[in-house]
Amino acid sequence: MVPLGLNRRGLLGLAMLLVGLGLLAGAKALYARRTAHVAVPALDPTQRALVQELTRALQNGRGELGPLADRLVERDGQRAIPLLIGMIDADNSYDTVYWIGHFQLAGLTGVAFSPIHDGAWWRRWWEHHRHEYPADVQAIAIPNLPKTENGKRYKPFPPETDTLEGELALAVKLLERKDVPLGERAQDGEWYDVGMIATDIGRYEDPHAIPSLIGLIDADNSSATIHGIGRWVLAPLTGVRYSHYHDGAWWRGWWEKHRHEYPADVQAIPIPDLPKTASGRAHRPFPADSDTLQGKLRMAARLSNDAAALAADRPAGVASTVYSDLAQEIAKHRDPHAIPYLIGLIVADKTGGGAIYGVGYFGLCFKREPLTGEEYDESHDAAWWLAWWEKNKSRYAADVQAIEIPDYAQPLVFNWQEKASADASP
Repeated sequence: MVPLGLNRRGLLGLAMLLVGLGLLAGAKALYARRTAHVAVPALDPTQRALVQELTRALQNGRGELGPLADRLVERDGQRAIPLLIGMIDADNSYDTVYWIGHFQLAGLTGVAFSPIHDGAWWRRWWEHHRHEYPADVQAIAIPNLPKTENGKRYKPFPPETDTLEGELALAVKLLERKDVPLGERAQDGEWYDVGMIATDIGRYEDPHAIPSLIGLIDADNSSATIHGIGRWVLAPLTGVRYSHYHDGAWWRGWWEKHRHEYPADVQAIPIPDLPKTASGRAHRPFPADSDTLQGKLRMAARLSNDAAALAADRPAGVASTVYSDLAQEIAKHRDPHAIPYLIGLIVADKTGGGAIYGVGYFGLCFKREPLTGEEYDESHDAAWWLAWWEKNKSRYAADVQAIEIPDYAQPLVFNWQEKASADASP
């Protein structure tokens, strides 16, 4: 690999010299005016190698792009900005928009990553902000590098997409394409999805987005959408603690109860009734009491009976994911009444051990929501936890001690009172 050892004027010189290769649109006239008395030399080996590296790395993807972009930034700092923008604009795939936008340009420019910050966006940004940089950086033109296959297919976002209204409209459009096969979407240069765009809407911190975001969840109700929008956008916008069980129906109920807390123009925005995706059509709303501990324990009983079939539909080695979401939701209540019920899930497990990690780590031993004070250990199976309960249940209140390890084949009966939760249902 030829080192990128350019001196202080190296990239400026490269910008001028790339004219000879036809890679910098409009640069020839600009530099002719500024340096009419200076002869343009031929590319030296280092500069020629840099052009070749940029082109090759774009064709080969992230494995070469990342290290090359890192070296550019390390050696040339802000002078690398135009070259990095050129790399994005030649490709406009996840490998460049995210990896260069997030890991290099964000640090150099202070602009946070957004999936709509494609090459066209960065070109506009540079025209508006280049004056903020030293003269030698301002003078560097963005190279028009050869397009990759994805770059040839890609359709840039129009400028108006970079608004709250623009991104909401884009999210709705992408929701309609959610069930289109990934390969078909890739043929259009489309590497982003509705969840990625909806999550990006959080950067506006604008409550006007709340009704539309609820509509997006309710149209899809997949785990990815409930999590992506609920945790990263709606939770900070509304102050509601994220729950895996806050589906579209839950959020609709919450909005009816809380919309009066927002300005009149926000209150007036209806939740859109968007076309259902395949997962939206298949979704059954969670029980109305799913925000309560006892409601979640009833869901645990249903999960116990369905776990083996659910695990069979997942890749080998990830049976724990059948249990992990619900176990973590139960642990959030920090209520020791849950302990015997979680142990019961491990006892009843028919997934081949998935509950040992899925319930043991995320429920009984999860550090952020401590229930037992125990460290997770993969050897702590059903027998271990049964013995632990007999030895340690005396540490807890009498009504907790009185709870038997449940038989999930039988309906649950609760002989204890649940304490009020700060995460009450709508």
